[in-house]
Amino acid sequence: MLRCALLGNEEKWEHVLPMLEFAYNSMVHTSARAAPLELIYGFLPPKPVCQQLGLPTASAAGILPFQAHVKLQRAKRELESA
Repeated sequence: MLRCALLGNEEKWEHVLPMLEFAYNSMVHTSARAAPLELIYGFLPPKPVCQQLGLPTASAAGILPFQAHVKLQRAKRELESA
């Protein structure tokens, strides 16, 4: 992912790294069947482009407190069976 983002701009890696980190942690990983950020927080945070465009985003206030725990337990089961 980093190599593709830097084609021709190898000296600018420190500028794209935070965006790539967010993209990687927002992607669903096949082994856990969830994105790392979703497992940590119980929901996927809004993408920066949605915030810049003023698009409506889901609020964390509507998330049940145990949802992150449930998703984490499911991911653990998926990883054990993989």
